[in-house]
Amino acid sequence: MRHTYYGNRYGYRFNPGFTMSDFVEFLSAKGMERGAYLVGKYPDVVESFLPKIEERLRAKGLLPPVVIEEEVIEDTALTDTQAWNMLADLVSTALSDQPKALQDALVAAFREESRRAV
Repeated sequence: MRHTYYGNRYGYRFNPGFTMSDFVEFLSAKGMERGAYLVGKYPDVVESFLPKIEERLRAKGLLPPVVIEEEVIEDTALTDTQAWNMLADLVSTALSDQPKALQDALVAAFREESRRAV
């Protein structure tokens, strides 16, 4: 299983390591059916030891090394003009329970800020 964590402009994707189900599958694949059954039945007993077990299995070469990949994420930041226009577009749905005059005033104010932001 892979998890993705994104920072400002770069995303760091890494394999977080063994999960309990991964460990059960590993034991089954190695022919340790009884161990897989016990780990599956009592995961809370093994859970605190799982990081150490994974570390030792990787050290012995029984598991592939942890993969760390870095990927560039496109900059998707809004411009000020886009942000003000989005706010103006949201007024009718966000403030539908408010008077129409207030909604119109806010839309006009947001559109004006949008024009100034250019």
